[in-house]
Amino acid sequence: MVEALKNVTLIQLLGDQRRAGTGNSLFAMTQIDLAYHSNKIEGSTLTKEQVTYLFDKNEVVSDDNGSGLQPMDDFVVANNHFKAFNLMLDTLDQPLSADIIKSFHRVLFSGIRKLDDPNFTLGDWKTIPNFIQYANTELVETVSPDKVNQRLLDLLERYFEKDQSLLFTHTDFHYRFEAIHPFADGNGRVGRLILFRETLKNGLVPPIIPESFRRDYLKALAVYPEDDFVFYRVVCQSQDLYLKQIEYFFGGIPVGLEPPVKQFQKSKKAFREWLDKREQADLSPESNAN
Repeated sequence: MVEALKNVTLIQLLGDQRRAGTGNSLFAMTQIDLAYHSNKIEGSTLTKEQVTYLFDKNEVVSDDNGSGLQPMDDFVVANNHFKAFNLMLDTLDQPLSADIIKSFHRVLFSGIRKLDDPNFTLGDWKTIPNFIQYANTELVETVSPDKVNQRLLDLLERYFEKDQSLLFTHTDFHYRFEAIHPFADGNGRVGRLILFRETLKNGLVPPIIPESFRRDYLKALAVYPEDDFVFYRVVCQSQDLYLKQIEYFFGGIPVGLEPPVKQFQKSKKAFREWLDKREQADLSPESNAN
């Protein structure tokens, strides 16, 4: 590890590289990878090269594979994702809140054609019911619009009562956020940005879930919380991939960052105890029903 980086945290490194405008950096790679993979999971047509060019040059280029026309919204949302990531870094000194979550949605989807749809509320909770379909599962009902705000506030309250140093706290929040499905659209991208933010903030390796994990990711959410560990494993694998990138650019592991293996060893017993407490607190799957 470079001597000057010995006492630098991951948050400091990302912030410093952002301010320096360094092109070939962990910050740039993180921006590109998170925007590419999170949008690809939701069906974006952009290639990794297109997202890279958009970030580096702020220019739109055609798909080298000649796959035909592409929706302009794919480029708009990818560019918005860069801005949302910066907003995420700017708000790390604040506790997660409904206002911050709404601001992520507002930035991510500003300027898209769907704004013409009166049922799409930018930066605010949904106004009509929606559903989730995980992989090839049946449609799953989500929380009704009139109950979204209170359910989010309750979720946040429970979240802050838990041990923020445990990955299980954040994976459980991600599932429950997605189960509420508070926005008309864009819940997955907002949820994954929150997951990155909260793990980064709490000294854990942030996961960038790759689009190659899409099927496993959706399957894991489908069986949660009956089998909590499936989703935990998907996130851990994603952490491992990002950790390799961190070590490559950093020359080691930043101070205060806990590797997934060590986190798992520390969390194994805590996870079982936490499950017992969750059952006692009646945080069962039915708690997310309408």
